[in-house]
Amino acid sequence: MSYSEILSKKRVAILLFAAIILFGCLILRVLYLQVFMAGWLRKSAEEQRFHALTVLPRRGTIYDRLGNELAISVDGDSIYAIPAEVGFEHSGISRGMTENEKRIRADQEKTEIANIIADILTMDPLRVKKLIDSGVSFAWIKRKASIEEVDKLRRRINDKNNPIHGIEVAQKAQRFYPQASLASQILGIAGIDNQGLEGLEKQYDPYLQGVPGSDQAEFDTTGHHIPQGDRRYLPPVDGDSLFLTIDQNMQYIVERELDKAIIDTKCKRAMAVIVDPQTGEILAAACRPSYDPNHFSNYPEENRRNPIFTDMYEPGSTFKVFTTVAALEEGQVTPESKFFDPGYLIVDDRRIKCWKAGGHGSQTFVEALENSCNPVFATIALRLTKETFYKYIKEFGFGSPTGV
Repeated sequence: MSYSEILSKKRVAILLFAAIILFGCLILRVLYLQVFMAGWLRKSAEEQRFHALTVLPRRGTIYDRLGNELAISVDGDSIYAIPAEVGFEHSGISRGMTENEKRIRADQEKTEIANIIADILTMDPLRVKKLIDSGVSFAWIKRKASIEEVDKLRRRINDKNNPIHGIEVAQKAQRFYPQASLASQILGIAGIDNQGLEGLEKQYDPYLQGVPGSDQAEFDTTGHHIPQGDRRYLPPVDGDSLFLTIDQNMQYIVERELDKAIIDTKCKRAMAVIVDPQTGEILAAACRPSYDPNHFSNYPEENRRNPIFTDMYEPGSTFKVFTTVAALEEGQVTPESKFFDPGYLIVDDRRIKCWKAGGHGSQTFVEALENSCNPVFATIALRLTKETFYKYIKEFGFGSPTGV
């Protein structure tokens, strides 16, 4: 066999080997796409084919202990656009136009439609035009539109002489607080997208919010909706309701009295809490100044804060009750025990003053309790050892979870 024949056979073998390698790679690629990537490719294709609109669930209702509604969801309307479909209805009017002429005409129509919508919804035409020119599959134009705006817009987009396509009205549940400012700092607020932002609305958001659904419509490769195409609707699951220990009637009385106290004393802030001593349930908790959660943006942000639960306070005179119990139980005092209050008491390097200038003078233990006399109670606390004092504090449950 000649050298040229051997060389020719080698070339054929190399080409055959290369062909086998190439064919093998092709087979592996097909196997990879059809087996390992099949799920991802199918999902990707469906995402391009179907555009989904999130359907928000109805947020759960918040009730007081008697079943009175404190926070509810009411039906409301919002306006959205499908940018690829925005335009007037035509009947062959674009035939004979070049692609450039069609683009110019479409832009002119969107500008005109933006002006129409902006006029009805009292919005900036340039902002509306930017939204319907955004190139996305879905764009909110206005949330929480008024009934008058929605009625007027519906009449215009359904005008038989010149209907508008690509502008739709979506019904969404909106949060409403029927008692206005009552217990507002406890309830907090919910956002426009059904999410809790503050207070109990935020604390129990996972339960109140529910599970969103979806409404999927089929679109063609150019991004236009297919009227007779597949439609997939997954209904939302509404949120759970929440029952509070708050009594609406007690809450109203407490808030009314705090309003009076603000006027009478000209103080900057007033707070009050009513607790059931048998169960630890909070029956009312209020703070002034307050706000109306239906229009919370009209009030200072500070008004939304609930200092009853967020701020820390020294126990002050309220702790004298526990000092009294410890002293009586330990036999350190009797109701008739005599004390003298000169107006202050020196403890180490601290001067503990009485709230009354010059002090209360001579008084019994009962009178000292009535007078809330600081020097007398400091004297009694000193008679108790630290260990004894802390023992009673712990027996009253301080430092342990309340379960409330």
